[in-house]
Amino acid sequence: MNYIKPCTRKNNAIHNLVTLSLPPRSPKQNLHVDASIIKTGFDPNTCRSNFQVKTFLQRGDLNGARKLFDEMPHKNTISTNIMIMGYIKSGNLSEARSLFNTMIERTAVTWTMLIGGYAQNNRFREAFSLFAEMHRHGTDPDHVTLATLLSGFTEFDSVNEVAQDLGFMPTEFTFAAVLTAGIQLDDIEFGQQVHGLVVKSNFVWNVFVANALLDFYSKHNRVADARKLFDEMPELDGISYNVLITCYAWNGRHEESLELFRELQFTRFDRRQFPFATLLSTAANASNLEMGRQIHSQTIVTAAISEILVGNSLVDMYAKCDKFGEANRIFADLAHQSSVPWTALISAYVQTGLHEDGLKLFIEMQRAKIGAEAATYASIGP
Repeated sequence: MNYIKPCTRKNNAIHNLVTLSLPPRSPKQNLHVDASIIKTGFDPNTCRSNFQVKTFLQRGDLNGARKLFDEMPHKNTISTNIMIMGYIKSGNLSEARSLFNTMIERTAVTWTMLIGGYAQNNRFREAFSLFAEMHRHGTDPDHVTLATLLSGFTEFDSVNEVAQDLGFMPTEFTFAAVLTAGIQLDDIEFGQQVHGLVVKSNFVWNVFVANALLDFYSKHNRVADARKLFDEMPELDGISYNVLITCYAWNGRHEESLELFRELQFTRFDRRQFPFATLLSTAANASNLEMGRQIHSQTIVTAAISEILVGNSLVDMYAKCDKFGEANRIFADLAHQSSVPWTALISAYVQTGLHEDGLKLFIEMQRAKIGAEAATYASIGP
């Protein structure tokens, strides 16, 4: 089976397609086109055939698609991936695996497709076995592969049993990657199933894994689930607090966010890792000047005040608490860096009725050649 590189969308390739409809060229010109095809790995005939195979499959004509596939003089990885997916969708995993085994080059997509086919058809042993083979083959699985591997499992007892039989056991990094996949897939039920596997695998004691779960619930705005997990965790660290504090803040529960921060202050955790920007935003939204000043003092002690995000949050906090003197002093050190502190101060002026001051600052911003963003214009709107 002759393989060439997958089709690409380079300008040279598009140019070659266009020339197919033009009048015949001189031999010298044709040589230039052939050289371009070799250089880019682009074969218009292969791309055209791939499209036709896909069309057959979309029509439900699996035999017609395979006949055309077998007749293709040159195939690339995309060609075979298309045909494998056709077999998977038809439920013919045996033929999909046979075709997979003939491939010289396999991408992560190729492995993930077949792993998913096995998992969705309750053939968990083959799914895990192929996943382990993927590792041995030197192809790194991504979060999609990991999510696909577990997507068909409903009973995690069977996952543990199969994994142990194959000598594959999940690690803390596996769980973290899988939970990251759950976030990106926006699948709360999937994450809850992984939580079940964490408990059954006795990984709940691992603060790294527990924090990944905490982050999963936080990113899905499951505040109650996040708090329940936090309270049940055998071990906490600064990240655990940071995630839950941020979760409260994102969901507008500012008092709970600040209360948890007060608790954090009495721990032994590194103060340099505190979520100062989030806390300052919380203090600003709650108009809690006292708390804002306490946080400000800690940013000075820990040198976190040198961070741009923290500095911008300080400007915003003081401005929203009507302390424009403090806001302007911090603003003076940040004004040259980005439009964020300008927007924060302009918005605060306007919101407190100081429209003229806000407009003056906007004009000054333009003179300083700091590019205004949509949020800046919105803050000075009618």
